Amino acid sequence: MIYLNDLGERNEILIKSWKLDNFSYLYQKQKNDKKICVNIDLDNYHNFNNFFAILRDVMSVKKDLSDVTFFITLKNELFSVEEFENIKKFNRILKTQNSKLYIKEFEVLWEIDEVQKTYDYILNIISEISSKNLSPLEQFLYAYKKVGENVYKDDNSLKSVVTSHSIFSLQNNGHIVCRSYSKMLSEIIGGLKNNDLICYENNGELFNEDDKFVGSHSMNIVILKDDKYKVNGIYSADCTWDSSDAKAYPICLTYCLIPLEDLKFYKGTLFYPEPKNNFQYLLADDNSTCLYEYQNKITLDILKKQHVLDIEEERQNYKNYILQNEPNKAKFLNTTPFSDEILEYRFVKSLCNKIKQKSTVIDYTSLENALITVLKSQNILDANEYAEKILDISKKRSLHMYIYGARNCVYTTSKQQFDRKKVIAEEMARLKQKHKEIQEKIKNKQKDHTLE
Repeated sequence: MIYLNDLGERNEILIKSWKLDNFSYLYQKQKNDKKICVNIDLDNYHNFNNFFAILRDVMSVKKDLSDVTFFITLKNELFSVEEFENIKKFNRILKTQNSKLYIKEFEVLWEIDEVQKTYDYILNIISEISSKNLSPLEQFLYAYKKVGENVYKDDNSLKSVVTSHSIFSLQNNGHIVCRSYSKMLSEIIGGLKNNDLICYENNGELFNEDDKFVGSHSMNIVILKDDKYKVNGIYSADCTWDSSDAKAYPICLTYCLIPLEDLKFYKGTLFYPEPKNNFQYLLADDNSTCLYEYQNKITLDILKKQHVLDIEEERQNYKNYILQNEPNKAKFLNTTPFSDEILEYRFVKSLCNKIKQKSTVIDYTSLENALITVLKSQNILDANEYAEKILDISKKRSLHMYIYGARNCVYTTSKQQFDRKKVIAEEMARLKQKHKEIQEKIKNKQKDHTLE
């Protein structure tokens, strides 16, 4: 691992899919003797011939590659196994020319061997889960537990603060923070290739009770359908806030699979998905006027596949609204494309309600039974007692994290228990007061009897 800035001042040459011979063109135009960084940014890396084409072009004008650094910038998702094999093959060729290929995430360049450690970790978990006969809910809890058992650890030094946010940091530096938790979880779930279990990384911002920004955060949006437990909905999951405390607990389920509308009930730090991201107005008030840009994480097309929304019906509703209420905009209806990913609505409340209806609460018994099944599949002794320990800690934590009104089963169960204890305490206080009053009456009668 090296930092891009440590390479010193260099000329960076970008190579795209549509311009594989861009290096020779730009290299010949440069007017200095600075060292070179070659930034390879292809649409995909399935075709190894593209690497050969790039290498041929580079070596046509620069035979000595010892002062040339090659890197590929990681985008939203990890490379497929096939793509990564091609990347490793290209790196081996570059090594014969005294050069090397890196994977760039943020401003950090990771060596291929370091990236391989992360692939091994993820693929091993995918293989573990796939070898078990687990339902979609059980598969998710298995992955959630595996990722969440890693203790949160950040490197706050000025130079390496971005390192902890990389998905490659855990296996190489022992650091993991919100962004690496959420990305790791989405990669594992994605690798299971289960159409009834879809998990997306979702980045957002945290605000306190006074709506003041306190920092950025990353969690997951989960689309889950499980006939065994009668679960069908869209949920949020925050593996970071549920992650292990090495001394106190192994993992929690306080923030696991929360119905979307309960996000607004986080106490102390409220979670709002950031602007131009998924479900941003699901958490807004009833006066919100638009919902737009589902971007590439949860597109309306995906929601359609999950039988959440009838896209054509929603489009027509929008058009009808424009025709009736916004005549100035109506003239553009036939010329403006209505993208599946970018739509502006004026009926956000009804749209949100349709999505929320899919966010059915996972009942406590189902969650408990699914967790026990996962623990038994991991050959954990006393799985029932271990599950009870995890859930008890989760319930205690939830009392401090939620306010009245949340529907999440962990919270409602703990709230019920808390209320029951409160009733018992109040009843005890009442009985004590009644006993005190009786004692006072007895004493008064004795006084009266003495006076007589």
